[in-house]
Amino acid sequence: MSTITSTMPPAPEAPAWIPSPLYRMTVEEYEALVASGAFRGLSIVDEIDADLHRAARLRQRILKRAFEGRLVPRRPADEPADRLLERILQARAGEATDPPGPTR
Repeated sequence: MSTITSTMPPAPEAPAWIPSPLYRMTVEEYEALVASGAFRGLSIVDEIDADLHRAARLRQRILKRAFEGRLVPRRPADEPADRLLERILQARAGEATDPPGPTR
């Protein structure tokens, strides 16, 4: 009876910086890892994520104030919204009755 031999090379060992699932770091190893800056990239990602959340909340606050009419101070010369809307509707109605202009 013959034996089967593998022609594949042995699997490479995991790099030293990848901890084994059963391995627990000592406090000294953890402090050395933190001091080396290994977690620095993660904090940048967290900061970007937090900035995106802040931007979304700011956008919602701006939209809310705009719809409430509190985004900019009201000027006495501004016409009321109902008159502006009526003027826009009249202008659109006038455009609908005008014959179309020449096409190119």
